Amino acid sequence: MQLEVVAPTIRAQPLQCLGCSRRQMSRRGAELRNPPRVSPVMEDKRFSHAIKVRFKQFGQARTVADAHQALDCLMYCWPADRGPRHRDALDACLKVIDGHRSTIDAEKAFTEAAREADILEQGQAHR
Repeated sequence: MQLEVVAPTIRAQPLQCLGCSRRQMSRRGAELRNPPRVSPVMEDKRFSHAIKVRFKQFGQARTVADAHQALDCLMYCWPADRGPRHRDALDACLKVIDGHRSTIDAEKAFTEAAREADILEQGQAHR
């Protein structure tokens, strides 16, 4: 009797921005892991004001209201040109989620990063 070993086939699917309807097909995005799922305990990371950003590659606007949504945008939806403000915002959001910084820090950092990337919606002034 001869046994045949069959390895399961794993298909890599493109990542999708949780707030966007179109898939992001970049190589860089395929290397990132999925963001942590939001539990009821994590919901206290809300910004004082929602921030509207427009992603040209997805062709739609998105309203970001908390550190988890901001982290999702920074990791999966952000334009390829990432500057120093993007890195600062990513760091701030991660530290807010871990409880080491305030949501005000993440909100300001995300707004500055969106302004640097030129994706901040018109009329969204820094508050």
